[in-house]
Order: sequence, then structure tokens, then C-alpha cells
Amino acid sequence: MTSFTIESLRAAVEGTPLSEWEDAVTTITQQRAAVGEFLRAGGHAYGFSTFLGHLDKFAVEEAQNLDIFHAHLVGSPQELNAREMTAITVMKLCQAAQGGSGLSPEAYQQLREFHAHPREGRVDLQASYGSGDVVPAAWWTNSVFQLELTAHDARSVFRSGDVIALINGSFIPQGFILAHLAELEEAFATTTTLLQEAHAIIGASDVQLSVSLRDLGPLEHALSDALSRLTAALSASASRTSANPRFVFGADGPSGTRAESNASFLDFTFTSALEQYASAMVVASAYLRSATWWVSQHGELRDGEVGHGVYFVQPPKISKAYYDRLTAALSSAPPVVQAESNEVEDIGDGALHRAHTIVSALPLLLKQQRLLATALTAVRGPAGQRPRFEV
Repeated sequence: MTSFTIESLRAAVEGTPLSEWEDAVTTITQQRAAVGEFLRAGGHAYGFSTFLGHLDKFAVEEAQNLDIFHAHLVGSPQELNAREMTAITVMKLCQAAQGGSGLSPEAYQQLREFHAHPREGRVDLQASYGSGDVVPAAWWTNSVFQLELTAHDARSVFRSGDVIALINGSFIPQGFILAHLAELEEAFATTTTLLQEAHAIIGASDVQLSVSLRDLGPLEHALSDALSRLTAALSASASRTSANPRFVFGADGPSGTRAESNASFLDFTFTSALEQYASAMVVASAYLRSATWWVSQHGELRDGEVGHGVYFVQPPKISKAYYDRLTAALSSAPPVVQAESNEVEDIGDGALHRAHTIVSALPLLLKQQRLLATALTAVRGPAGQRPRFEV
């Protein structure tokens, strides 16, 4: 297995092709040839010689790959920017470079070409029930391969098994988070800085401060630990094969090749890291709300403030409203138990759901930060000024 560090993943998102991707070309080509021999010798592999889900008892021909693919373009896709599309592609390339997926070298090359020349795409990130994200992945594939072209062009792209090799696996939520990782890190760093500034202003004359301000250690540890787990989970996900089926190759030709059914499209380690980050977001939001209240109270009671500190009355209330919305957004998660495809897909990890809610809730945390930053600026200045709390 090839190990990808978080630093290499960051570099790849910024456009640097990884040498490991080039190194994997020979392996992918050789493995694809072995898969072809295996299938021609009468071997069976899910999605390569069969339809998908509970229809896997039916044989499929190569020309029907297009029907399988189009059947997964369900939902209402949203626009993803080039960075998000690139990061998702980076995760897929890293996992494909591990080998074992049976992906054709032609499809692998198309992924590399997209990374070299990224563009916006359309993906329905909410079309996930947690037991693999094959529908969002199909939308991603549709954009990467530009399959809005003719049906003939699409048929020329997909070899037997390419559809399942492309859309299966756990890479959509990881890529989406990787695209926003810098923002998620900056959000926690800014929170810590603002709270330290609030502590310096409020703590000078009080014997016993509120819990949120007397000791920032628990918060700082929670934020640091959440980020460490998240980056480690991203690296671990990129450094493993995530594909169903997964091929194992022997030295004695087709008879030594076998397709193993597995559930590597589930990544509870990554989901757990997302849950910890979400929990840390809630804690950070609570601390920001409290600090906004104390800083505003300091301004409201200061002699000479306009209208007895009228400008400091509303910010704590609005920060609390943002906190309420943030916690509501992060409180729901799809159940682990599923009952899809006649109970074939009976377990889900909810990773994409959680990744999407985290990124969607982030603007609320940033609004709280701007409120506190404005309050801090106001109380540092002379009394009597009219602060603007527009965020």
C-alpha cells in the first residue's frame, strides 16, 4: 500500500500531480489485463459481469455499462467549484493508485487528465443514504468524463467494470472535506485567537471569571484534537483501496485472480473524526457566544457609551441565535441501519451527510466570530463611538 500524507494531499489539491499516481500506471494496467483474462475465462465479479445491488444475479454485457451509469444519475445536482471537484478527484486517484479496483488504465488516465485541467462540476451531495455514495459519485463521474456528450462517446469511455470501480468506494465526503480543510482549520484558529483577546480584556479585574473565559485549555485541546483526528482520517482514507469488488491477484494467471466482496465504501473512522469535529464546532460556538456576551456587557456598562451602551445589547442575542442554528444543523445524522436494495445495503456510515452539514454550518461560526471581533474592536476604542455590528 502507498501511504499519502496530509501534506501531499494538500499539494495535490493545489494542482501538484503526485509521483505515486504515475508509479501506479504499470500496476493498474497489469491488473486490468488480469481481470480481463479472469472474466474471459468465465470468472464473475460484481459490477464487472453482473448488474448492481439486488440485481447482481443478472449478467451484464459491456455495452450495458452506460445503462448502469445513467440509472445512478438521480436527484438534483448542485454546482461544485473546481477546487471541490479537484479534491474529490485527488482522493479517488490516491485510492485507485493502491490497485485492486480493476479500473481500466483508460479511465485512470482520464482522472489524471481532469486533475491536470480541473473545472467546475455538478454533484448532488445530498443524494446519499450512507451505504456508499454511488449516486453522488455518478454525478462526479458525469462531470469528470464529460458524459453530457453522445452515448457513443460514453460507451467508448467505459470498459467492463469501470462504472462500479468509479462510483464505488468512500471518497466523495473525504474529497469534499479536503477541499475545505484550510477553512475548517482557520475557523478554529480564529476562534482561539478571539477568545484569548476577550480573556485579556475581561479577565483583568475579576476574581472568578465565567467558565468559558477562566480557562481556555479544554477548548483549545478539543479543537486541536478534532483537527488532528480529521487530518489523520483523510490521510488514512487516501492510503487504502476503497472498492467493491476488490481484486486479489495470484501468479498462476486467471485461476489465481479472484474478486472479493467487501464494504470498504464504509469508513467509520472518517465518520467518527467528522463527528468529533462537529462536536468541537458546537463547543467553539458556545464559547464565542459567551465571550460576545461578556465583552458586550463590558461595553454596555462602560461610562460614556452611546445611549447607555445600546449598541452592545443585541450582539449577544444574535450570537446565541447563530449558535442555536449551528447546533440544530449538526444535531441530525442518518441512521446506521439501512434497508436499501432489498436489505443488501443494510449498514450506512453517514459520512457525506456529516461532511455536508459541517461545511454548511461553517458560515454560522464565522458570523459569530465577526460579531465578537467587532465587539472587541469597539471596547478597545474610546467610549462614545458608534460600532457597526453588521456581519
